Amino acid sequence: MLEIDGSIGEGGGSILRVGAGFAVLTQTPIHVFNIRKNRDKPGLRTQHMVGLQAAADLSGGVLDGAEVGSTEITFQPGIVAKQQVDLSIATAGSMGLVLQALQIACLQAPDTTISVNIRGGGTYGTGAPSTAFLQNVTYPVFKLMGYSVDLRVNRHGFYPKGGASATVEFRPPVSLRPLVLEERGELVKIGGFAIAHSNLQKPRVCERIADQVSKSLGSIVHPGDIAISYVNTLSVGVGVDLWAEFDSGARLGTGTILGERGVPSETIAQNAVQQMQSILDSGATVDPYLSDQVLPLMAACPEPCAVVAPALTLHASTNIDILRLFAPGVRFITEQHGQLVTIRSEPA
Repeated sequence: MLEIDGSIGEGGGSILRVGAGFAVLTQTPIHVFNIRKNRDKPGLRTQHMVGLQAAADLSGGVLDGAEVGSTEITFQPGIVAKQQVDLSIATAGSMGLVLQALQIACLQAPDTTISVNIRGGGTYGTGAPSTAFLQNVTYPVFKLMGYSVDLRVNRHGFYPKGGASATVEFRPPVSLRPLVLEERGELVKIGGFAIAHSNLQKPRVCERIADQVSKSLGSIVHPGDIAISYVNTLSVGVGVDLWAEFDSGARLGTGTILGERGVPSETIAQNAVQQMQSILDSGATVDPYLSDQVLPLMAACPEPCAVVAPALTLHASTNIDILRLFAPGVRFITEQHGQLVTIRSEPA
């Protein structure tokens, strides 16, 4: 059984998500202790627990200690044999974070379509990848490696009530193709998505966000590049994502900029624009959020991979430490070039 200290590095939920996913992928039982030890609310939160339970359900594994507040779990994974998993998130816990363990675990069943039906949770939340980010940044880059993921949102959800609904289909390849993005090439387009509760349609919140983005970014944003949507969610919320597409296949996103009561739409848009401009100016081929998501696939790939990040985040560094536990033969090499960091993986 692999012993994992849940307080190492950034000490957050990604240790659990990567650990559970690779436990299934490599058929390695794990014991995780000191879970989120240094956080304001130590131990498992609902979204962590649901992700662990889903990985156990998918693989027919045995999970012990998975309760809200628990600081210690053991997980004995089984073999992925199911083609459908249904899971429920009772809070506004992030769908995107719950899916991180499953998108790794599903690699254990190559050339199979696995459907995951999610009820509840949030599609937009603080410190988590939104469904728009996954659909337009993460999963298109996964597709470069041969891994097809189709995420369809049936209903959106904001904090605090959540209430979202989605279906995800994972189609893992027999063997991952190498991801080599050391040059991002020419900018093809800037895309974006602004979403808000239907109560905010009268003050034209989404239109004002889209207009401000177009005004600020000028000629690189064309009419219709920023899609808008008003939704009937259980809680009122506003979110905006921007992303850049390059002819190399590289995708870089801002992550979700959330609206706040009393903050004008134009200010929300300008925050997103500043994030996008910073990414465009950096020269990176992956953004800080995508680097976290793609590292597990790089570790699982049988050929060398390389990406260029704007920095080696604490999340990314922690993920590398966890991946080395499961795949000690895989070498992760980081090379600093000015402000940029090239992250390479070399299989055994």
